[in-house]
Amino acid sequence: MIDRTYFVFDRGFGRVWTAGFNEPLPDSLSMEQMFDAFWPLGTSALGASDVPVAIGTDPRSWSIAVGPMSVLDPHIRPSLGNKSRPNDDWIGIGGATMRTWFEPSTLLASIAAADGTVAAAEVGVLIEYKNGDRRPLGITLAYDNTRSRWWLIYVCQYNIPEDGLVAALEY
Repeated sequence: MIDRTYFVFDRGFGRVWTAGFNEPLPDSLSMEQMFDAFWPLGTSALGASDVPVAIGTDPRSWSIAVGPMSVLDPHIRPSLGNKSRPNDDWIGIGGATMRTWFEPSTLLASIAAADGTVAAAEVGVLIEYKNGDRRPLGITLAYDNTRSRWWLIYVCQYNIPEDGLVAALEY
């Protein structure tokens, strides 16, 4: 888990707490207690409409891309698009990153090659949500050559509604 001060102030989750719970974030709460409070908020927000209920099983509902990702600009990473389904089908009008309980950029910097890149995989899958919406979920992984393992970097909901309202599920 990340440093509490960084999480609350630098990442702005003190404001998120106030907006979600209608009270200032108590100084006495540990990171674990904050997570325990945020989890049900994310799964019940918007009438629990953004709770995943099904995952695509048809091969066309999946996309996997592997390639370099920039540590300086993590948005420069493999594209989910392919010949049969362009990247715009996956990303659509925009995306929203879930609330993370770690700092991906610190991890990326620690495993980057001399040129500032890491080997990355972008996995996209079509998810059905409780409200009946079907939207892609993107998972970004980075490979750590030293430990010979993949690390989770981002989880994003793509093709979010035009009003931008999606619940922030935790990871």
